[in-house]
Amino acid sequence: MERENAGGSLAGRGGRGDWLSGNLPGISGRFGVEREDFEVEEVLSYEPCGEGTHTFLWVEKRGLSTFECVKRLARALGRREREFGYAGLKDRNAVTRQWISIEHLDRRKLVGLEIPGLAILDQRQHRNKIKLGHLKGNRFRLLLRGLAEGDLGRARAILALLETKGVPNFFGLQRFGRGGSTPGLGRLLLEGRHEDFLEAMEPGNPVAGKALAEWKRSGKVERALRAFPRRFLSLCTAALQAQVFNDCLRARLGSLHEVEEGDIAFIHKNGACFLVEPAPVSPLDPPSPGDKQRPKGDTHAPSPVGEQRAKGDTHSRTPGGGDRPQTPSRGETPGMGDPHAQTPDQGDPQSPSTEMGDTHVISPDMEAIQARAARFEISPSGPLPGPKCLRPKGAPAALEAAILARYSLSHESFAASPGRYAPYHQQGARRPLRVPIGDTHVSPGPAPDQMLLSFSLPRGSYATAVLAELLRFPPDQGPHPRP
Repeated sequence: MERENAGGSLAGRGGRGDWLSGNLPGISGRFGVEREDFEVEEVLSYEPCGEGTHTFLWVEKRGLSTFECVKRLARALGRREREFGYAGLKDRNAVTRQWISIEHLDRRKLVGLEIPGLAILDQRQHRNKIKLGHLKGNRFRLLLRGLAEGDLGRARAILALLETKGVPNFFGLQRFGRGGSTPGLGRLLLEGRHEDFLEAMEPGNPVAGKALAEWKRSGKVERALRAFPRRFLSLCTAALQAQVFNDCLRARLGSLHEVEEGDIAFIHKNGACFLVEPAPVSPLDPPSPGDKQRPKGDTHAPSPVGEQRAKGDTHSRTPGGGDRPQTPSRGETPGMGDPHAQTPDQGDPQSPSTEMGDTHVISPDMEAIQARAARFEISPSGPLPGPKCLRPKGAPAALEAAILARYSLSHESFAASPGRYAPYHQQGARRPLRVPIGDTHVSPGPAPDQMLLSFSLPRGSYATAVLAELLRFPPDQGPHPRP
């Protein structure tokens, strides 16, 4: 689809193409030639404390999705798949390391255990099950091949820019499915075209096999839908949300480090959001620079609906314990940035859409706001559409409305329909348009035309967003088919 500069002055500032670093030369080379060229290691939001009824298994998998990893563990240990916990889904086409939890495990069963494609590197005890979203981020290590002379220096220049301005937080190819078909499936679900949805399933699709067999046997569409994993149906509509978000991000690619009046700003330390809107200042009682102020008469506290934790994980941060949810500052509406945990991305997935209420913040000093953005405390955010998604004002609102209209969507399109089986509806949330990159390191590889690259990203972010800046491919399409 041809992309237009919707939304006036916010669209298309600076940059070139799909890349924030478009004014710098990219590098040549190939990524993912061998599975071992790509390594992912997750970082939990807390360390196992060493005691409790839950065993945390530190596993390394090769050529396996997280789902397949859990399936093989369940078979080997004689347990049900739903008893296992994990913080996020990892790429199948990589060497990945992550924690998997199981309660009341007879650890003698681990002795001499051999599972194809899977190795258990460590085991610890803890007091709670790992749940989606119990994740701080991911560390990546990659080998790039086929580089040209001078590419090492060019890569360092691009990474230096990303360290300063942030990484465009694009959803990657994995979110959109084979051939980019998943958003179209999501639209069919939202429009109630369930027979068309079933007919669109590819023959031999392992997720759809049971559902298609039920449809053929009974002729009942709802029975067939209920045979799909609920997570899969939710992923379809989440892909449509991601498509809208990516277009909003593209429209503001050159100004990701700037927070505009009317933006919903995202606070990186805790995932809270607030509306950026200068308030009238009383000459008798001017606020101090950077102070937050509520409209007159607005004395109620914001509703604690975001910064969600998994149910049951209520312990405080203690030595070796879990993570205490951070309390947003007065006037800040809590809310998680990337609510779609269930996707095999190269970063990590998170929990389902976070419900977010209205916001009460008024920011009286735009200079202070920009200073916070420059320190990477806050960033502009984009929509993951849904009825609970916080709405911006002014130019950011016009931009988002134009992009939703381009897809003939509204926030209400993602709402649940009364009386209908619809596990695919989305509440909506905000996602930061940029994320910080850390621990960057570039060095020559084993061969003269190779380069080793390592970095870390927060949860919900994709390694392909960084690789796209280096190798100059569309971040939501990928450079070439992976092996």
